[in-house]
Amino acid sequence: MEDALGETLSRASEEMFSQEKMMLLLVKEKMKEYGIELTKQQEKKLILQLQEHGLEEFSFEPNRHQKALLKKLGSDNLVLDFQQSDLDALQNKINDAVSHAGIETTEWLSDKLVKEWKQQSKSILKDIKSERRKFLDYHNKVWGKPLDLLDALISLSLELGSEFSQKFNSVGSNGNDIVFHTLKRLHVRGCQASSEILTLLRGGFADGAHARWRTLHEISVIAQFISVNDTDLAERYLAHSAVVDYQRALQYRKYSDDLSYVPMSDEEFNIIKSIYDEVLKKYHGNFKSDYGWAAEALGNPKPNFTNIEEKVNESHMQPFVKLAHVNIHAGSKGIFYRLGSPPNDDLLVAGPSVFGIGEPGQNAAYSINKLTSTLLLHKNNNFDNLGSVLALRKFMEEVVWEFDRAMEEQENSNNK
Repeated sequence: MEDALGETLSRASEEMFSQEKMMLLLVKEKMKEYGIELTKQQEKKLILQLQEHGLEEFSFEPNRHQKALLKKLGSDNLVLDFQQSDLDALQNKINDAVSHAGIETTEWLSDKLVKEWKQQSKSILKDIKSERRKFLDYHNKVWGKPLDLLDALISLSLELGSEFSQKFNSVGSNGNDIVFHTLKRLHVRGCQASSEILTLLRGGFADGAHARWRTLHEISVIAQFISVNDTDLAERYLAHSAVVDYQRALQYRKYSDDLSYVPMSDEEFNIIKSIYDEVLKKYHGNFKSDYGWAAEALGNPKPNFTNIEEKVNESHMQPFVKLAHVNIHAGSKGIFYRLGSPPNDDLLVAGPSVFGIGEPGQNAAYSINKLTSTLLLHKNNNFDNLGSVLALRKFMEEVVWEFDRAMEEQENSNNK
């Protein structure tokens, strides 16, 4: 669009300021020094003369009124002396005029386009919604059953987690159990992430769902890691939020003016920094790294998420994590490989797709099951909870199998 505007303005400038018209403007500027203004008839004659001979053979025949003006100035003839400074001054005026005209033209064209787009949007959106309904109907025929089972698994996980939390809280001595309260919050966040994944899968956005699964996986792994360690690790994990707050405060102060946001007061910043300093004093320097809260438990001064995966025996999920990174980051791999791309086809996917739904669906089922089981087994190995955990695992396996069945049917259909 910008290129089209530029071409339009360029053509308009060429028409407005052709060579002969520029010479005419220069002549008129010079004549103003004598108080003479050209008539329309004189302008037409001058343009023809300038087209044929340019300024080198310039001649001008004044009318009676113009001759009278010249006599008052003590001259019988009009002598125009053209200097380079005259040309430069004229060019500056033209540049200013073009710039001003360009801004006004751009504003006018953009307002006109917005108005036209808004008028067209109703019919366009109507067609889009119709196509979307057709897609979702077909998508549901292919993936409806496994997605419904995944929906049930997520709902069941939320219900079991809620019931367990209520029972656990009812015991007075559990009120100060930091590990439990950390696991509960992680589970709630994981259930929300699972619902987001499900929404994306139902909409046909496999790549987006896989990116959100990466978050669910991390939540599940962190929960498992905290659950098998003592209270000190949970305290460190929660205290690490002070590091994040301080880092965010530094970034906010740096860019708040550029963003036209209200500056952070020194008082507010100093409170955040004082908490940060206290946490570092308690847990020492390594604590300020991204996973510094896990350094003590892992015996590693600079731990990363992979180290935590290995500790809780979740390393086998790393190939899926690496693949999810493709959908999170802007690397070149992400513009060539998409889960939602049709097999054996070079089509570029810019919207929903019926392909690639199985893998993130299965991963989501696996991770929400692990996360919920981690919460249910916290300090409580009675038969009620063990039965729920085993039943939840069997349900998860059915979800995985149903996705397998749908993927196999889709593959067979594509090979026909």
